[in-house]
Amino acid sequence: MKTPGGQPAHPEKKKRTRGALPTGSPRGWTFWSTASTCWRLFLLKHVLALFPVKLAEPLIVGTLYHALLDNWSEDGLATFGPEYIEHIPLAVKLYEARLSGPPLPKATAAEKTHTLAFGMTSKPDREELGFGRKPIVRDFKSAAFFSDHDDKRWQTNGGIIGEVIAVPGAEMAIVDVICKREGDSFGRVQQFEVPVGEREREALEQQVNDLRSQIHMRVDEAVEAAALNDVTARAKLLKQAFPKNLNGCVGHYGPCSHYDRCWSNGPEKHLFEQRQRSGYAWLKDEGDAELTRKVSELSDAYVGLA
Repeated sequence: MKTPGGQPAHPEKKKRTRGALPTGSPRGWTFWSTASTCWRLFLLKHVLALFPVKLAEPLIVGTLYHALLDNWSEDGLATFGPEYIEHIPLAVKLYEARLSGPPLPKATAAEKTHTLAFGMTSKPDREELGFGRKPIVRDFKSAAFFSDHDDKRWQTNGGIIGEVIAVPGAEMAIVDVICKREGDSFGRVQQFEVPVGEREREALEQQVNDLRSQIHMRVDEAVEAAALNDVTARAKLLKQAFPKNLNGCVGHYGPCSHYDRCWSNGPEKHLFEQRQRSGYAWLKDEGDAELTRKVSELSDAYVGLA
């Protein structure tokens, strides 16, 4: 597929060497898809604000790769933290392979956070001008392998749909995927066009609104359960408010980030730490004082249960 736009990308002369670590948006698709994947995972991440002490390698490499595409220098990447340093060479190798691949038009904006009308946030990697100078978005991904159904998977991905909706005048995204598996396919780039119209917008808005309603309902159930005097009944109802979804425990790329927290009986079960800034960013962005108060009451209630 030919990439819409103009000339190959040329790295800017002045690279970024410091700044905030690149992150997602507070109520982006990662947040909403956590709720749709597993309510226990939502509880751990966004009610109790618990995260693995050690970041997963794919997450680290992805962060570094995106930062390089956003004009960070190698020295700048080293400021992200000691756990990132050993993965910088692979990210640089991916970045250089991408620059040798299909041309990249000049970006009109990069990593800009938008808020959609129905309360979802979105931060496209790049905003560009396509044919006829019509706005499009580009989302960079890295993958260990490609499948025959990738085009359909990206066409129904809420994050990609949200990015297109977020940019005024845009009707299409390009999902720009590079292979990171060592071997003959390393550095191979596939680009998938994702057209977004009214039916995609309706589907995403309905799903976000449904999930928001369920979040409120489950938080209310947990708050009511926490007030019970019967210890056994309280524990049972607290767990029922945010149940595990077995289908979400091990996915296409391996175990869930919180698998050990839910299923391990060894020391790895306790290799989690509270990160309130990350876990509660959605509450600050949602701006619901009553919901924030209720969530803050639940941390003590789940001690020993989650």
